Amino acid sequence: MNRGELIERTREILQDSALPPLTPDDMIGQHLNDAVDEACIRTRIIQDSRSTFCTIPLLPGVSQYTLHCSIFAVRRAKIVGQLDPLHLWDVADMDRYYPGWDDPTLACRAIPEAATFGYDSGRFTVTPTPDAAYTLKLLVWRSAVDSERMRSNKDCPALPMHMHRELKHWAAGMILNNQEGELFDPDGAAKQIALFNAAYGDKPDLNDIRSWSTNRRRRVRAHFD
Repeated sequence: MNRGELIERTREILQDSALPPLTPDDMIGQHLNDAVDEACIRTRIIQDSRSTFCTIPLLPGVSQYTLHCSIFAVRRAKIVGQLDPLHLWDVADMDRYYPGWDDPTLACRAIPEAATFGYDSGRFTVTPTPDAAYTLKLLVWRSAVDSERMRSNKDCPALPMHMHRELKHWAAGMILNNQEGELFDPDGAAKQIALFNAAYGDKPDLNDIRSWSTNRRRRVRAHFD
């Protein structure tokens, strides 16, 4: 379905048959783009390693890099020419295995072996600090980028076709939940958001999202008889 068709379906839910319509196309279109982002983070449907921003040039002496704003999880990070990918750890593991990793005065320089991604900040930190120039390849989960956003009525969502239809429920829910709008209906809004959740799943909490960027090393303890 394209943007024009989705706007029409959303307006049917809203029963907005006024001329001109009570809700402008641009407003519905914005909510539909937001719906795509919501669907991406709930379903993790866009897995990307080919976009240019998935290739990070690591610089000598620089450990911290800001990733593209569409990325919400790093699933794999591998330096070109190295056999093994980097360990993706949270702050607690970094403190455990690399004490002082976030202190520039203590950090050693070598080929990076581990990294941590701050979902809140968008910063990706490698450790040890690179001792030379390297190329880092990322596999990420992301939302739609600017070029994939729907602007004209012929544009389609950056999702598989079978995931298009239910986007209308998010747009309708947001409009019905607008207390300053003429169509304000909190009960109707709750129903539409529930239908959206049924199609794409509940929104994960921050702890879940942060955990997606870790591949915690499992340590096996030896047992002796």
